[in-house]
Amino acid sequence: MEELKQLREEIDECDKALVEIFLKRLSLVDQVLEVKCKYGQSILDPEREREILEKAKANAEKNGHVPEAQDFLRQILKISRKYQSRKLFPYNIVLTGFMGAGKTAVGCELARILEMGYQDCDALIEQEAGMTISEIFQKYGEGHFRELEKDMIQKLSQLSNTIIICGGGAVMNPENVKALKNNGILVFLKATPENIYERIRNDGNRPVLKGNMNIDSITELYQKRMPTYFETADIIIDANGSSLECISGEIINRLYQIKNPLFSRELRCLAGN
Repeated sequence: MEELKQLREEIDECDKALVEIFLKRLSLVDQVLEVKCKYGQSILDPEREREILEKAKANAEKNGHVPEAQDFLRQILKISRKYQSRKLFPYNIVLTGFMGAGKTAVGCELARILEMGYQDCDALIEQEAGMTISEIFQKYGEGHFRELEKDMIQKLSQLSNTIIICGGGAVMNPENVKALKNNGILVFLKATPENIYERIRNDGNRPVLKGNMNIDSITELYQKRMPTYFETADIIIDANGSSLECISGEIINRLYQIKNPLFSRELRCLAGN
């Protein structure tokens, strides 16, 4: 038992050293963030993360613990991204746009990269109602759905540092826009009606189209909503042909550069070059 006690004491010392080194690493992360803000460099650097993991592999090979060492560094990198995102984006990132514009896919990618929370307004409405959006439309009508949507957006707007996905018609209501902008930046994902049709043509849960799943109907509704999409957006992103990685990277760097009072005073100073 004395031997076990001694081993545990040694582990405690290791843990203490790890925490001290980790806190030093976070301090260095802050300094890196300052330098990137100062010189307007990209926040994302996937190559740097790959380099870190390769170094972990090389350093661990002699002891035969490569997978464990890389897993350890992966967790550190995830924590580091989350730490940076809380400092850079203390507000919500709200994705708006027409159905099929890619909001869900882009939102999931952003949440993964930034280690931020993720909430899908329509999915939460379905969860609370116990039925699909189509069923809500069919049973209670669009007006009832819009009330549920407004209530859900009011709840979501109370969050922070969260990716929020809005339904295609959410920003048509000025009350929703006001609530979302209270603690969020609205990012409009722009896509052509042709691309939208290709993405949703086999999706039966699109009640707004009322069975008119064709390019003409999509174009007509899209054109009606387009002015509001543009007017309410803080950032407009072309989501037509680029990869998820490229779209997410552009959103992050545009958010990083935007002059907005929601940035903390510290970061406004850092970015004010």
